[in-house]
Amino acid sequence: MRFIMSIIVAIVLTQMAFYVLGNMSGATYSFTTATVVGVLVGILAMIIGESTVSEADAQ
Repeated sequence: MRFIMSIIVAIVLTQMAFYVLGNMSGATYSFTTATVVGVLVGILAMIIGESTVSEADAQ
């Protein structure tokens, strides 16, 4: 469940960033591009989180 929520949060935050930055620069908003980037960011965040934090660090 934490992986699904991580992907959803990454997609939502990326959508927000694409919309705001697109409006500030005058560019067009692309839902598809923002979703793909959001999924990639979510997967990258999960890989980094799983590889850097071990069970010994949590205790």
